[in-house]
Amino acid sequence: MVILTVADMSKMQIETQVDETDIGKVALGQTATFTVDAYPGRTFTGVVSNISQKANVQQNVVYYSVLIDVASTDSLLKPTMTARVSINSGESKNTLTLPLAAIKTNKDQQYVVVVKNAEKTENVPITTGLVGDDRVEVTSGLNEGDQVIMAVAKTQAAATPQGGGGMGLGRGMGR
Repeated sequence: MVILTVADMSKMQIETQVDETDIGKVALGQTATFTVDAYPGRTFTGVVSNISQKANVQQNVVYYSVLIDVASTDSLLKPTMTARVSINSGESKNTLTLPLAAIKTNKDQQYVVVVKNAEKTENVPITTGLVGDDRVEVTSGLNEGDQVIMAVAKTQAAATPQGGGGMGLGRGMGR
């Protein structure tokens, strides 16, 4: 019978679950950042130290346990705190990125729709690199300043007895 368990607070670890679509991007030694509700606005760091070979299935989704060794936290963290973890699977500096929604695929070729000469559009093949949650790195095919169309909305202008209506072209910025 166990009466008392003493925790070693000098070595904290986070166990997180990574789904099978992302586990191939995780490797030992990668850095991770995480936050906890107890300290809003503060980000902590760690390093991936173990990737389980055994999967567990929850609601028909396959997950793998990943252990992250936590860097010094000045004894702020407590056992069983909930953490929101982000594992850095790659880094690229001074690169061109686009929202994922701008990327189109035709067979095996990725492309974007680019505005040419203010009135005409053109499908431009691109090569992509690192992919984030909502953005993708473009390694070739585009130049800084190219105007990429995110989506084309189809609308109809209704005729009115007084004549005229029309459509304007809206512009927006992606996140």
